Amino acid sequence: MKSPGRARRTLATSLAAVAAAISLHASAGTLGTESPDYNNTMGDPTLVVASAGAHTVTGTIGSSPGDTQDQFAVQIPANLQVTSISYSGKTSDDNGNPMPLSANGCGFSSINQTLTTPASSCTINFNISGNFLVSSYGWTVTVNTQALTNSAPTAASFAAASGPYEGLAYTFSTANFGYSDGDGDPLDHVRITSLPAAGTLYVDANGNDSFNAGEAVTTNGTVSKANLDAGNLQYIQNGSTNTSFSFDVNDGTDYSSSTYTATLNVTARPTVTLSISPTSRTESVTTANAVTATLSNAYGAPVTVNLAFSGTATLNSDYTRSANSIVIGAGNTTNSIVLTNVPDALYEGNETVVVDISSVTNGTESGTQQATYTITDDDAQPTATLELATSASGPFTGVTAADITDESGGQLYVVAKLSAASGVSTTVPITFSGTATGGGTDYSITAS
Repeated sequence: MKSPGRARRTLATSLAAVAAAISLHASAGTLGTESPDYNNTMGDPTLVVASAGAHTVTGTIGSSPGDTQDQFAVQIPANLQVTSISYSGKTSDDNGNPMPLSANGCGFSSINQTLTTPASSCTINFNISGNFLVSSYGWTVTVNTQALTNSAPTAASFAAASGPYEGLAYTFSTANFGYSDGDGDPLDHVRITSLPAAGTLYVDANGNDSFNAGEAVTTNGTVSKANLDAGNLQYIQNGSTNTSFSFDVNDGTDYSSSTYTATLNVTARPTVTLSISPTSRTESVTTANAVTATLSNAYGAPVTVNLAFSGTATLNSDYTRSANSIVIGAGNTTNSIVLTNVPDALYEGNETVVVDISSVTNGTESGTQQATYTITDDDAQPTATLELATSASGPFTGVTAADITDESGGQLYVVAKLSAASGVSTTVPITFSGTATGGGTDYSITAS
């Protein structure tokens, strides 16, 4: 601001590098001269820099009692950068006190300063003041500018994480490419400077997450930031060969000075093995028994292992199972179903459940996999006794050989009886002895 009673002073603009590069605009529209502003009505003038070079602003302070402060601003347009400012003139007032000299804006905090990073599209506010009651003094401020220059962007090499997986589309993100720009310019596009030696790099134009004709990226082809943001840059390989591609990045003006590498370590479709734990249990124990499928490596999609069952045990009568297939989720390597015994009171002997792999989705069977679970029977084996009967249907008690009184003819049945019902067929071998001669001499045997 200006102090009341300010005497008339002239603010002249000159150009060290290019003539007439700065225009001085007072708020009233005057150019080159500012009249006394005792009531602080004219405001502070603003210099608009028009071209690159060294620009000077000159003025006089203390030309009249009360003229103790000069303020003005320098505006830097978008096509230029300010690099430094400097002041020459009085540094102490009539009383020998240091003059408050300041400059703020565009990154400046001092009236004599060079910026590490040149600034653009900003305004510098200057204040030159002091207690001058006797004499007037001239001063000069120099503002150095240059044409706006672009800093080339940079990126970073990377190895694709969580994939790619054989046969599955892998999606790249914008962040993968490690873009950075010293000017703060946003990424415009990525250029693919060399292609993977195996598989296909493509832009998924129709958004179906699969490769279609016409979508393949070509050498030196570009991928826009919009496509990167949308997850449209993808890669697929129907194999498991490790490979890579190279790229550079562009900020809308320049490409990065270096090229970078994206490494693709492709994980193969997994192989599957099968196991049962434990491999046997007593029939009366109903604790679950795990049938487990294990992958050789994690995969990026669910793996389904379809199972086939055989053996002597009968489903639901001797055991139950929780499912007919095992699904292993993406990123995992194992999962299980369970077999559970169904106890009964029949002697059946040991029974088996034989489990095979019938097919695999998103994987392959490792050789031929088969696992067997045994249900150990804990029911007592029945005992067998023999009885005689005069008919095949009985009665089976109280009958003896004496019931055949006429050797000229007659028939007697030898009957085997079990102490309890059995869940399996029972064979009772018998032998004959005594004084009678078989084979048709005294008797004959007819099997039934």
